Amino acid sequence: MPSVFQEAFSILFPNGKRDYNRQLNDLCMHYDSKYDMDDINVNVIFILTGYLITGNIKNRENSISSVLARVENKMTRNDVEYLHDYVLENHPKLSSLLLIEKMSDALCKDGSDTNIVTGGSGEFGFSPNNPIPTKGVLGIYDYLSRLYDKDNNKISYTRVRSLSNNFLKHSVDEFQISSAKGTDTLYFYAYHKITSNLCPFGYVLIDTNNVASNNKAQTDCRNSTPTTDIYGDKLMERLSDIYFCIKSAAENFLNEMVGLPIPNENGKLEIEILMAAVLAHDIDKNIVLQSLLSGNAKYNDLDITNILLSIDSYLKSYRKNILLYHLDKRVPLMEFAKAHGKLKIGVFNNSATSESFKVPLFVMEGSKNLYCGFVGFSEDEQTPAFISQNKNDIYVDVTKNEKFLFRLKRDIDNEFNIFIKEVAWYVYVSPLKYQYFIGEEELKEGLKNIKRKESNVIIVSNINNVKESDFDVTNNIVPYISYAFNQGVYSLTSLASSLGLIGKFTKYKK
Repeated sequence: MPSVFQEAFSILFPNGKRDYNRQLNDLCMHYDSKYDMDDINVNVIFILTGYLITGNIKNRENSISSVLARVENKMTRNDVEYLHDYVLENHPKLSSLLLIEKMSDALCKDGSDTNIVTGGSGEFGFSPNNPIPTKGVLGIYDYLSRLYDKDNNKISYTRVRSLSNNFLKHSVDEFQISSAKGTDTLYFYAYHKITSNLCPFGYVLIDTNNVASNNKAQTDCRNSTPTTDIYGDKLMERLSDIYFCIKSAAENFLNEMVGLPIPNENGKLEIEILMAAVLAHDIDKNIVLQSLLSGNAKYNDLDITNILLSIDSYLKSYRKNILLYHLDKRVPLMEFAKAHGKLKIGVFNNSATSESFKVPLFVMEGSKNLYCGFVGFSEDEQTPAFISQNKNDIYVDVTKNEKFLFRLKRDIDNEFNIFIKEVAWYVYVSPLKYQYFIGEEELKEGLKNIKRKESNVIIVSNINNVKESDFDVTNNIVPYISYAFNQGVYSLTSLASSLGLIGKFTKYKK
C-alpha cells in the first residue's frame, strides 16, 4: 500500500486493519446480506473521510444527507443512520462527537422543525428576535461553515455572547461575521429540531447536498437580481407586497384554466411556487422565497430545499423557453438570410474520425463566410431541398458567444410543450415533490387522465382552423395550461410593476 494510503488508513482506522475487518463483519451481520460488503465499506470510508480528512461532514444530519445524496448509495435512510452511529461509536476520536450530538438532541426535543423560529420578528438572522435556528451548538458551526457572502467569498466568524429572549425558551447566540464585503452581526438559536435551510439577506448558503440557496455558481439560475425596489427601498421590507403579487397571479392562473379540473390544495401551492419562480427573474430568489414563508404558513411545513430546487427549475425553464435567456436573439431564417447572403450547405471531414458532416453557411461577396450549425436536424433534413421547403419553419439562434444554430419550429414548440406539460404534471400529478428529471413517457402516462371537459370555450392558435371536434372532451391540455400560465405571468408582472417592486424608476426633472 502506498505511503499516502497508509497514512489515510491510519487516520480512518487508528486501531488497525483487524479492527477495520471486525467492524465490516459486524455491519454485514447486522444487515443480514441486505447489502454487499463493498457497498457498506464505501459508505463507511465516505463518512470517516468527511469527518477526519476533507472536513466536508460536520454533524450527523450532514453526514446522513451526504451519504443518501451519493448516486452509488443503495442503503435506506434508517440503515445509513445505524451505519453512521456505529462508525462513530467505534472511532476513538469521533465517539465523543456522537455523545455531544445525543445530548444536543435531548436539548432540542422540544424545538420546532421549521426553517424560522415561531413568533419571530425583524430581519431573519440579523435580529435577536428572529435568529437562525439550528440543531444544537454544532449546528451553528456547521451552518457557518457553509455560509458565504454574496460574492461567494468564504466568511470568518467569532462568537460574541449569549442573549436572553422573552419569547424563546433558551438563549440566543450572537456571532460577528467578517468577509470581504465587511462585518455583520448574526444571531442563532441552537435548540431547534433541524438546522434552517434559509440564509440571511446578502449571503449564500450551501446546503448539505451542495445545493446553493443563493449561489452565483449556478449560471442558469444566477441571482444577480435586484434586492431593492424601484425607489431604492429594501425588498426584504416588502415581503407582504411580493406575496400579494404571487398569490394574486396564482389565483388568476386558476381562474383562466378554461374547462380544466381544479387542482387540490397542494396543486394550488405549486402554482404559487411557479409564479414565485417567474418573479425571481426580477427579484432576488431568496427574497421571493422568504415572501412565501412569511405569507403562507403552509410553506413552513415543507422541505425548504425542495422549494428552492423547484424555483430554480421553473426559473431555468422560464428563462430558456419563454425569455430565451440563453440566446442573444432568435431570428427567422429568411430574415437572417437577407442580412447575411446566400445559403449553402458545406460538407466537411472530421480529422479525428474521418467522418463527414454538413454545415449551413452564408456566402456574401466582400465578406467572410458565416458558418452555422444544425441542431435537431436528421441527416435527410440537412439538404437544400428540405430547407427550401421548410424555410418558414426554420429559425437561427444566435447564442451569447456568437454561434449560429439552425433550429426547426417543431423542436422549439416541442421544448415549450414539454415545459408546459411539466407544469401540468407538478400541479396535478406530483405537487410539491421536486423531481430532477421527468421523462416524456412519464409525462404522458401521468397526464393521460387529466382531461379538459366539453366546453363552449376553446383556445386556438389559428381561428381559421377551428373544427367542431375542438369543443369536445380532450386530454390535450397544453394550450389551456399555456394560456393560464401566460395570464398568470401577465398579472404578476403588471401587479409587481404597479407596486414598484420591479422595473425602472426615473426621477422627474424640471
